Amino acid sequence: LRTASAKLARLRLRKVVPLPESGMLEAKEYCGQTVYPADQQEVPETLDGVTAKVNCPVQDEENPVLYLTIGNTGEETVEYVDGCSLEVWLDGGWYVIASAEEKVSRIQELEAGMAVDEIVDLSGYEIDYGAQRYRLVTWIGTEKIGVEFTFAEVFSEIMED
Repeated sequence: LRTASAKLARLRLRKVVPLPESGMLEAKEYCGQTVYPADQQEVPETLDGVTAKVNCPVQDEENPVLYLTIGNTGEETVEYVDGCSLEVWLDGGWYVIASAEEKVSRIQELEAGMAVDEIVDLSGYEIDYGAQRYRLVTWIGTEKIGVEFTFAEVFSEIMED
């Protein structure tokens, strides 16, 4: 079984990403670390009958674990990566947050009509709970799929405005 970590590592090495609508995004400092622009700024939640969801799009800071559900409503088996990357929205673009733990992701098969839950533990990341938007991104075949979430305190502030 081949791993997807080498491909993800190559993508993380990019320091500048061209964006047709806004020029270039450059590396930034975030929570004491350098974060790099995501190589793909637009990532769909649904792709050819495969959908990504999180168990709670408004996450509680006290519970760092969430579930990324990948559902295949299509008619064919698809390949997916059994891991994901965490990204944060900063100054008009998505940036990849590196995990403190080295994880090996593998390519798995997901049969038609089936779903799988991937556990994501945010305690392995240095994150600022005040950022408004985060997303989890994974691979379905050769394309990316992702889902956004936020934290309860930020959501409450947004709703009060």
